[in-house]
Amino acid sequence: MPTLHADSLTRHLYATDASMYQEVPTAVCFPGSAEELTELVGQARSTGLGITMRAAGTSLAGQTTGGGIVADISRHMTAILAIDAEARQARVEPGVIRDQLNQAAAAHGLLFGPDTSTTNRCMIGGMIGNNASGSYSPAYGTTREHVLALDCVLDDGSRVRFGPLEPEALDAKCRLATREGQIYRAMLALLREHKAAIEAAFPHPEVTRRNTGYALDLLCRMDPLTPGGPTFNLASLLTGSEGTLALISAAELNLEPLQAHRALVVPHFDSLDAAMRATVAILDQRPAAVELIDRHILEATRHNLEQSRNRFFLQGDPDCVLIIEFLDDDAGRARARAEAAARALTTATSAPVFSKPDDMRRVWDVRKAGLGLLMGRVSEEKSPTFVEDTAVRVVDLPAYVRDFQDLMAAHGTDCVFYGHAASGELHLRPVLDLRKPEGLSAMKTMADDVARLVARYRGSLSGEHGDGRARAGQIGLVLGREMLGLLEQVKRIWDPDNLFNPGRIVFAPPMEQGLRYSPDWQPADVPTVFRFRSSNGFAEAIERCNGAGACRKLDSSGGMM
Repeated sequence: MPTLHADSLTRHLYATDASMYQEVPTAVCFPGSAEELTELVGQARSTGLGITMRAAGTSLAGQTTGGGIVADISRHMTAILAIDAEARQARVEPGVIRDQLNQAAAAHGLLFGPDTSTTNRCMIGGMIGNNASGSYSPAYGTTREHVLALDCVLDDGSRVRFGPLEPEALDAKCRLATREGQIYRAMLALLREHKAAIEAAFPHPEVTRRNTGYALDLLCRMDPLTPGGPTFNLASLLTGSEGTLALISAAELNLEPLQAHRALVVPHFDSLDAAMRATVAILDQRPAAVELIDRHILEATRHNLEQSRNRFFLQGDPDCVLIIEFLDDDAGRARARAEAAARALTTATSAPVFSKPDDMRRVWDVRKAGLGLLMGRVSEEKSPTFVEDTAVRVVDLPAYVRDFQDLMAAHGTDCVFYGHAASGELHLRPVLDLRKPEGLSAMKTMADDVARLVARYRGSLSGEHGDGRARAGQIGLVLGREMLGLLEQVKRIWDPDNLFNPGRIVFAPPMEQGLRYSPDWQPADVPTVFRFRSSNGFAEAIERCNGAGACRKLDSSGGMM
């Protein structure tokens, strides 16, 4: 049985993640097996506490903070159980770091495609929980497309494997007189009754990155709901469910062939609108990634010891740049595709091409450092994560960004733009100080306004970071009240006693409750010898620990924290 640690230090270490929330858990544990996860469910039931699963803690919507038992799988559940090179599959425990999996898979000429900016510390369990995708989603899609099956522990402690089921096997599951059989029967009944309404309300099918609520629309496309569709697989629902429906003990994953050669073109633009229009145009050339970095992040690199050295690729003082990467089996062809793209980008002020591995790594390091650079700014310049993950169709992106800019102007604030342009998802972060009442009030109003804007474009409230507690309150504005009721039914089907990550996605507290920084916040009052001038004092220096988890990254990654 996993030991519950209730000392003050451990509990406070797990009170925050990379989000804007803080909640001190009652206890913390470090399970080491599926058997211990089953025992943990029993402990939670006997104590009346919920279970919040946690890996690296890099979630941005508050998914890995909770007031019950926080279960950290990063300490013991870290085994790569098998790699089948012929089948291009891997079986792993949820605490395996994504880059560790790819280091092992590379020996077989394979890789796990989804590529978040935190791959040197984020773990497979967290990627499944949030349906993570990252920069290479044009080439590899999201985590959901690569999850073949999941070993899970249900709310009654039973252990179940969820994977693809042909019609006869699905019928057999529905006849089971078990918790598993009950879930299959109830889910199929819900989907059959509400299929038309689900398909009409959920994001447009061309919005490929979509974590709003539970993935009911994807289940509706599967056989038998849509005859001839993909094989029915509840692992697709669990992927992106943020640990609210079941506990994952192992995952079977699809691996992709490793393409050895890459080349980058980094076009510079004098306006965000020009970059967005160029993104739509360049997709015909099938890039593997198209990432935006705006002037806020470019400016922040000037004052960071490591990233200031990586500004070598910048020419002049652009308003923003795109990083466009091409993958190929042939080095010359990869370079030629990047050079062709550079010639086609006629609205760019310059478009340097890079194919040396170290040059490309340094360019990507600037993009991957963006989140930490933003979150580590002084409090008056903070950009909290509450509308940073919206996604629309790529063809709608230029108009959506213009509307978003107009909305921010109406609120009298600026906004940071960066992220996954080729997938219609930009990380949009208004500059607000939540320690001031006006900042907190503006956040709540903005959240509703942005949700209505997303609904107008039939987009997704979350592309990859999840709803958590930050966006749960706006799901009804995007999907409608009927769909919100269906999501609540899904939670009751799987977890009627609200054991698993309570208050996330559905039945969430108000978004302003439990904030790490709010008008009630008081700075630390610690006497120091040094004055910490560059951080506006020691209290501000403490705040620059932003929760992004860079202190946990693999030593093989190199670089600084």
